[in-house]
Amino acid sequence: SAAIPLDWKLGDEGVDLIQSLLAHRVESPRLILFGLPKVSQERLDQLKKAFPELSVERRPAVMLGVLVTLNFDSTVVRRILPDSGADKAGLVVDDVIDEINGTKVDRLQTLKGALIPYRPGQTIPIKISRDGHSRIVLLKLGRLRGR
Repeated sequence: SAAIPLDWKLGDEGVDLIQSLLAHRVESPRLILFGLPKVSQERLDQLKKAFPELSVERRPAVMLGVLVTLNFDSTVVRRILPDSGADKAGLVVDDVIDEINGTKVDRLQTLKGALIPYRPGQTIPIKISRDGHSRIVLLKLGRLRGR
């Protein structure tokens, strides 16, 4: 599977890269588009025509409901969005997000990647550290507004 994130900046040219990867005949290829990446439907149709076995799925972007700061090896909560999944799960400023459903979160790409399998409304376990103690909270994912 390949995932095109919301902040995809390569547009249709990036789809050319994906097409070259598919030329290696990956078994059951799947392309997931999150939010509204800058990829035209026309280009996707061309890709599907060239690779009929390709499954393309558009998914809404999910959010935890936090703004974070990334340190050398940790993801620190700096703001909680009111009425978000993070707010309802009891996260607070200065919590450290250690894992999302067992995936260690140590940088932004890891955080984004850990959310790829999920959809808004799903509840996932988040391991956090607070005041030197670790705990797991269940957090209901929200939909990234405007996406």
